[in-house]
Amino acid sequence: MKATVAVIGGGPAGSTLGALIKRYAPKTDVLILERESFPRDHVGESQLPNVCAVLAEMGVWDKIERAGFPIKIGATYRWGRTDDLWDFEFYPAHRFVDEPRPAKYEGQRTQTAFQVDRAIYDKILLDHAKELGCRVLEQTKVAAIERDGDRVCGLTLESGERVEAKFYVDASGNSGILRRAMEVEVDEPTSLRNVAFWEYWRNAEWAVTVGKGATKVQVMSLGYGWLWFIPLGPDRTSVGLVCPAEYAKRAASVLRTSTAKPSPAIRASAR
Repeated sequence: MKATVAVIGGGPAGSTLGALIKRYAPKTDVLILERESFPRDHVGESQLPNVCAVLAEMGVWDKIERAGFPIKIGATYRWGRTDDLWDFEFYPAHRFVDEPRPAKYEGQRTQTAFQVDRAIYDKILLDHAKELGCRVLEQTKVAAIERDGDRVCGLTLESGERVEAKFYVDASGNSGILRRAMEVEVDEPTSLRNVAFWEYWRNAEWAVTVGKGATKVQVMSLGYGWLWFIPLGPDRTSVGLVCPAEYAKRAASVLRTSTAKPSPAIRASAR
């Protein structure tokens, strides 16, 4: 299988790249390889206003806006050792005006962002790239990278099929498939080595509502980490905890030690 551009990963990075290439160079043969099948849940639901400018440029704004995601105008923080709350706003809440949705990318909406349900959002982006002419293969895992020194020669898929392209793009996120295969080093400051634990809640009451469909993200410091509360729609909210990886390892070790000799009842329930 051959292509001009082979993109590993069909998430927002891969689908955005594919869509922009097809908009500005429509004759380019773009192949997007995604190991999962969309829709699928994924963490990372809170966006910044600059993302909306990219959505408009790639021609997908109207589709995202029709999905009805909450409009994000800022965030509320409780940080450090104080209980005081402080806000930052992309667009002043007192100036925000409710308007019919879907709305155009103009006026106040150029200064706001979205809080998105990634299962829905990512599928919209990937389908948009496909509509623009990208070849998209889902449930297609890249099993190996063929290399000659610092040059990528091809990709071997889990099916055994081979992909050869002029350009290869690693949009696999944390997996870093190309990066790891090419032994590209990453500088990871210890202070930034965090892990996240999250879940989705149904029918949680929004902490802040601005107008009918706008809100703010809630971020609360716990001393050893911080919590997020991100409304994704009328009945779904993302709730998560971020803490240092080392703290999580120590906490897990303590938990394992404290449950090293479970009672028969606990063992039965664990099965």
